[in-house]
Amino acid sequence: MPENPPGTRGLVRDPALAPLSRDHHAALVHAQALRRAGDRVAPQDGHGAPARVGHAFLAFHQNELLGHMADEEEVLLPRGGSADPEGAERIRAEHAELNALVFKLGDALVSGDGLRPLLKEIGVLLDDHVHFEERAFFMAVQAMLTPPAMGALGRALYERRSARGAGAACAPRARR
Repeated sequence: MPENPPGTRGLVRDPALAPLSRDHHAALVHAQALRRAGDRVAPQDGHGAPARVGHAFLAFHQNELLGHMADEEEVLLPRGGSADPEGAERIRAEHAELNALVFKLGDALVSGDGLRPLLKEIGVLLDDHVHFEERAFFMAVQAMLTPPAMGALGRALYERRSARGAGAACAPRARR
């Protein structure tokens, strides 16, 4: 039997959760950019690079992340939260924390005060949040819900995402 590639830890995503996992890829790209912008000590390129990263994240938050978090809170957590109630509460709390930090980021982008540490804080939180969902919470949901329940979750997620204009990327796929 072939081994999993290094770093995958054998994670297999149920098709019902695959749209959320695909969203997570974009979130991780932003998390990395935020952490890197926050880590730069010398302002070699002035205030511009961190500000660009901050503005890009604000746009991503508004255009993608808010909808994704609502998908999780309105579909995933009510159907799968009992698989890990503490994890579900952690997800809700981290969503609220990310939203609060986005408000601070808007202010920091105007004033320039504390921008780099805030970028790093958001990047670290977002990275930790996504990895928790992927490695722990989603795995618990998949282990607890029956195949018909996972199918129902996938259909509900598809309907919600379609209603907000994100449906094409999350059409339910057959199990392999």
